[in-house]
Amino acid sequence: MKRLIGLFTTLVVLALPAAAQAKGEFHPEDEFELNDWIPIHIGPLNLSINKAVVYLLLGALCTCLLGITLMRVRRGTEPTRRQTVGEMIYDIAQTQVAEQGLPSKAIGRWFPFVATLMLFIWVVNMLGFIPLPISNEKWHGIPTFGIYAATASISVTLALALMTFVFTHIEGIRENGPIRYFKSWIPSGLPKPGLSPAGLVAGFLLVFIAVLEVLGQFMRLISLSVRLFANMLAGHMLILTFIGLIFVLESVALAVISVPLATVFYLFEVVIVVSIQAFIFAALSAIYIARRSSQNTKEDTLVGTLVAATTGDVTDAGKAIALALGIGLGALGAGVGIGNIFGSMIQSVARQPELRGELQGIMWLGFALTEAVVFYGLVGGLLAYVLI
Repeated sequence: MKRLIGLFTTLVVLALPAAAQAKGEFHPEDEFELNDWIPIHIGPLNLSINKAVVYLLLGALCTCLLGITLMRVRRGTEPTRRQTVGEMIYDIAQTQVAEQGLPSKAIGRWFPFVATLMLFIWVVNMLGFIPLPISNEKWHGIPTFGIYAATASISVTLALALMTFVFTHIEGIRENGPIRYFKSWIPSGLPKPGLSPAGLVAGFLLVFIAVLEVLGQFMRLISLSVRLFANMLAGHMLILTFIGLIFVLESVALAVISVPLATVFYLFEVVIVVSIQAFIFAALSAIYIARRSSQNTKEDTLVGTLVAATTGDVTDAGKAIALALGIGLGALGAGVGIGNIFGSMIQSVARQPELRGELQGIMWLGFALTEAVVFYGLVGGLLAYVLI
């Protein structure tokens, strides 16, 4: 255990940017800045190569090598350890993601997408916790080691979620036709709009529900991208901030507390969060695609969802509602807490500008801890929902 803590400390100190190791100052946000390494500008589009692009290219290469090595090279009748790991990954992608989310008729078409998505996100997340010489900081012309996850950038997760968003509607149009598909967004059985008072009310409800349905489509896109982005960013900030407290407060004695805590969070992120986030993203993508490939698409409307919710097991529904309320209140509390921290930071810097560097480190620690509490509450709630 002592060797593990020592190794982890060495890796994280190497991973801290040079500016972050300055005495009394610590800026973990510098590690997430994306500077243009190879500028490529086409009109208003910025297609420059930066750190996130390099990590994505490296992640794509590692994903291809991992898939080929585990599942294609030297497959024998007697499975080796390598082949067993490959079959386990394939089995999780098929039975836990594709078969649980996609209808049987759509598995053959969309299984490659959701399986590749899960493996790619897992590899990119894992690369984010390995110190690599890919950073903006340099030491005598040599890039310093740093930890950075491409999925901690909202543009990356939004692009991944956008693929699911587009494929979801492509599948819905392909399966049902454009007219029937977009017509299914409006619940059937509503009174026809007209000039009478009842008709005007019906017209208002029709427009209101249609707007809600459109907003719901985009909220799926936002929630899918923000979930992955926030969890990866909070994890990295938490680890860097715990180690950075040693430099901010200029006290080596803090290493007795900060290093073990950072080690625990590092192991938690690597062992649990990395895999859970990749699995959730792929599983939700499969579910979204499956809901649009169904012939009975009216279940996707607001009315259909409410009816489906009320016809299930009352006990399960009650637990689900309690879980949702708990998570919602936790997220609300986190938002209020972050707002208070940020407001206090502005007031403190305005009163004593010379303490800006020290206060920034404490502010990021508060942000990270607040976000972590919500995530741990979510994990605990899900475990309680499953086990109780």
